[in-house]
Formats: sequence, C-alpha cells, structure tokens
Amino acid sequence: MISPLLDPDITIEDRDGRPCLVSGRFGDLYFSAQDGLAETALVFLSGNDLPQRLQAAKTFTVAETGFGTGLNFLALLKEWQALGSKAPVLHYITTEIAPLDADVIRAVLTPYPELSDLIDAMISILPPRWPGRHRRHLFDGRVVIDFLYGDSVAMISNAVFQANAWFLDGFAPQRNPEMWQDRLFAAIADHSAPDASIASFTAAGHVRRGLEAAGFDVTRQPGFGHKRHRITGVFNRPSHPKSQSHQRIVIIGAGIAGASVAAALKPYGHDLMVLGQGQGAADGASGNIAAVQSPRLTAADSFSERLSITGYSYARWLARLHGVDLADTAISMAWNDREVTRQQKIWARGWPDTLFTAPSETDVAAEIGGGFSAPALRFSEGGAVDPKALTLSL
Repeated sequence: MISPLLDPDITIEDRDGRPCLVSGRFGDLYFSAQDGLAETALVFLSGNDLPQRLQAAKTFTVAETGFGTGLNFLALLKEWQALGSKAPVLHYITTEIAPLDADVIRAVLTPYPELSDLIDAMISILPPRWPGRHRRHLFDGRVVIDFLYGDSVAMISNAVFQANAWFLDGFAPQRNPEMWQDRLFAAIADHSAPDASIASFTAAGHVRRGLEAAGFDVTRQPGFGHKRHRITGVFNRPSHPKSQSHQRIVIIGAGIAGASVAAALKPYGHDLMVLGQGQGAADGASGNIAAVQSPRLTAADSFSERLSITGYSYARWLARLHGVDLADTAISMAWNDREVTRQQKIWARGWPDTLFTAPSETDVAAEIGGGFSAPALRFSEGGAVDPKALTLSL
C-alpha cells in the first residue's frame, strides 16, 4: 500500500491582529505568533551563517525538515535574491507529509508584504498533492526546489544529495516525537557535506544528544521570543577535495533528452555543446506532432514506477512553463483482460485521487467523444505536449 499524505488539520486564529496557523494534530504553531519572519531570520538564516556563506559559494544546497507554509524558503530566497549576480545556484530540498493548500499559505503570510512577489512565485510551483519527489525551479533554473512529500526520515533516507546547511524545523519534539528520532539524525549525517551546518528552533536534550552522536558539534544559543534556547551546529566530518565545478561537456543527441540535459546543466555555468545528426534540433522522434505525458504505474512498488512518477510531475509542469501543453488530461485505457487486472492492482495500492481516478465508462466515453467500453485510469494532471516546441524552447 502507498503511504498516504496526511490531512493538515489546521485552523487560522487571530492573535493580536495577525493570522496564526495552528496544527490540530500536533497542537502547535507553524511559526511564531510574534513574528515568524524574524524568527526564521534568526534561527535558520543567521543560525547557519547563510548571509555570509551564500556570497562565497558557486552552488549551495539547503535541506529542510518540514516545508509548512514555505516561510523558511521565502526568507532564504529573499536573502539569495539580494545578492544579485553574486548569488550561487541554490538547491533547496524540503520534506512535508501534510502539504498545505495554496490559499491557506497565502492567507497566513499576508503580514509579510515584503515577500509578496516571492509568495506568488512559490505558490505557482507548488506540486500536486501526491507522495513522492517533485522537482521545480525558479529564476531560470538558478533555484532548484525538490519537494519530498512523505515521511521526513524515509524521504531523506531514500534521496541522494549532500546538504551544506540544514533547517531542522517541524513541530516541537514533545508534540511530534515520530520525527525527532535517531533515524532522522543519522539520515541527516549521511546527507551532509563536509562542514555542513545545522540550525533548529528546539534545544531539547535528546535532540542535541542525537545530533552529537551523529557527528555534529552542537551549541545552544539564545532563543527567539518566548523560547529560551535554540541550537546551531557544524558537522565534524573531515573535508575532502572538491571536484571541478565547471566543465566542458558534450551532449550527443539534439532531441528532447539532449535538450533537457543541456537545460539542467546550463545554470551551473558548464561549457556545453549539443550534437545532432540532423539539420537542427528535434529532427528525429522528438519531432513528432504530439507526445502523451502520463506515468507508467506498476502493479507492485518498483524503482521504475517511482522514477516515472517523479519525471511525470516535473515534465507536466515544464510543459506548462514553456507554453507547449496540448491537452490537460490523459486517459489510460485497459484494452484487454491483462490490462484490466493490472489496473485493478494499481487501484488497490491506495494512490490518492490527486494522481489518478477510475472514471466510469460513461464518463470516459463522454470525455473522449467515443463509445469505448474499456475500464480506464484518468490522470487529471496528465496530457499531451508538442515535443519539438519543447525541445526548441529548452
């Protein structure tokens, strides 16, 4: 069975004229009712010494436990944006098991008009609400965001990255003990670059001890507002020589795959050459008039399925971003008994209806304009794309 995402179970309360988001499940605030942005600036930005470290880096990776309203990300993005041309390529990796709706995020962030443009940009890239990894980017690919929707420990453990800084957020350890455990601290250590930093609003004893056991030198600091203490820390793994960051790279193939690789590498400043055997880009199969975009689901959990869903989420967003989307729905028909059985097994695994639904045959016939009587899976995020236009745009 698929591990489902959780209902946020939230209420918005008015506290001293400010909207305050409260979790019913954990009985805790998403951020300080006093001033969430000031709390983030002290705890996470200053706690990781990011104003200085960002200026000295060409690429920088920040990982976070608990995306919530996205306030930490927005504060970091504001700091990054202020650096202008000196800003590094920023990779932001964040986990969330109970994603919030866009209207809730917008409502609780209204006290911060200085973030309004960035709030709009962030909301425009929020992924569909199904478990797994969703990649998005902003500012011509110079900011890459990976939303890891699911349990923090599991999602971090199964990802591949090396963080330069950590935002250890989430609800208070006494209210959310399932997250604040030794398995999380070990996963953080496994995914930390040499000399990585950590910062957290909590200074709970078992959190400090767990991080120290995982290899961090932890320091207790004065807290924000009513909180007496917070923590900062540095990973004590010895440094290793870094590989060359900018390279000359030749990409063989000027279709959708080659163009996608080139577009992904470009923000990092590599010297790129794309070779194709035709007269121009997309002269082969990528020159077809249309291509269907939908995931390839399997009857049992598999790596290929998870890779397909991750690519599907990103590819559909990319098609809309580049204006080459041709249709907004994809329907996978079960043409024979074997496919009917396969679809039944897929449906039984517990995927949320945000990924797909099983429409009636009448609804399918009405939607596609034909009298087909086969069972089907309907992907509301799916559709079709002009592959040549996307290739040229990339």
